[in-house]
Amino acid sequence: MNLISIFNAYGSGTRRVRAGLGPELVLNPGFDGSGGWVFQPNAMETGGYLDWNVVVDNSNTSQNVHLKEGKLYRCEFTIVVITLGGVKIMCGITMGIVRNTAETYIQELVCVASENLSLRAVGASSCHIDNVSVKEILYRDEDE
Repeated sequence: MNLISIFNAYGSGTRRVRAGLGPELVLNPGFDGSGGWVFQPNAMETGGYLDWNVVVDNSNTSQNVHLKEGKLYRCEFTIVVITLGGVKIMCGITMGIVRNTAETYIQELVCVASENLSLRAVGASSCHIDNVSVKEILYRDEDE
């Protein structure tokens, strides 16, 4: 139902209701050459994808998207092709689930300790990533 209830000492309260999504925070979500990303060795923009051939665990591709600590974000990315290893998305230091098949993934993460969004290789990884999206999940208060 996506409700969070907050009660005062008298039993009445307000509930926080999801009110939608904020604007897109990722610059260049489709890796089309318009910047925004910081690539570590063995990662680059190629043909509209993040092309990753990583031989080292925990290689990052990142972007400072000004995430706010304690806020909840809807994170989405597509693994177009993967032949080795896995990938996870991170909001600050909060790690998403390791993904290792070609499909689109959506996960909600609370940002902790950093303004950065990162895609991280897990193990030796060879893959193409596309369509990275991060939006804050917005709430509004309603009286009960």
